[in-house]
Amino acid sequence: MSGLKYLTKAILCCFLLCAANHAKAQILGIGINFEQLNLPQEFYKSLKNCHAYSFQNPIKSDDIEVNTTYTIEPTAEKQCKLHIEGTTNTGVHITQDCSFTLAQATEYSNALHSYQSKGYSPRWDNRQIENDADYLAAYAIMSNRKICRFKRDKIDNTAEIRQNFPTCSAAKQTENTAAITATRKIVGKTEDLCHYQFVLQNNKTTPAETESSRQITFDCRLNAVQIRKYLQILEATVVPSEEGYDFSAIQRISPAEEMNFILDNCEFTTQ
Repeated sequence: MSGLKYLTKAILCCFLLCAANHAKAQILGIGINFEQLNLPQEFYKSLKNCHAYSFQNPIKSDDIEVNTTYTIEPTAEKQCKLHIEGTTNTGVHITQDCSFTLAQATEYSNALHSYQSKGYSPRWDNRQIENDADYLAAYAIMSNRKICRFKRDKIDNTAEIRQNFPTCSAAKQTENTAAITATRKIVGKTEDLCHYQFVLQNNKTTPAETESSRQITFDCRLNAVQIRKYLQILEATVVPSEEGYDFSAIQRISPAEEMNFILDNCEFTTQ
């Protein structure tokens, strides 16, 4: 493999890994990934006292952006409701509804506040979770289905492409992260083959980098057998909607298959 192809494989791998990690973070980003929340003091005070309170809290870290709204609402049954609603920069919608007793609201507020006050780095780090009692206490409450209900919409970034591939009808879908934009495009039929393009745009070039590092276009002419194989790969990236904290579908996302297919079956150019 030439040096340029090694570089191309690295960039493609980087994007697809980012996309997979982005999907995981879309689920982990609300109610679990506490170290990124930076919640105001008024939130903790209002939750412990179950006073009505609402605020917006955007979460941003590297390629992840989640616009989140928190609403605290007291009820006549001496319960304290917490509603969390968030939408990611790729349009995934996530909600969490909790119904606390006053004791549970206080326990959750104290644990979360104590955890955040330790000033951990705003990055997902399993070692912090495993070793922090406050994190585990807050997580135990949020993941208890008798207290909180979590729901996430389906993640599907290739629906139109998959729908149009069997007839090779024109279609275009784009995925964005802070680092890279990927465009999948069905151009149309060329004789008995389907003309398909996969374009990577580097969004974080520096003045020292050359123009050739900014965009890579993979140009593909796929036959019926290749199309069926590629459709199977794309279908495996779809994550169904879910309720509860079962991340097994997210953990199964693997960018390697699409990366290898594109490299094996397509020509590429840089510009």
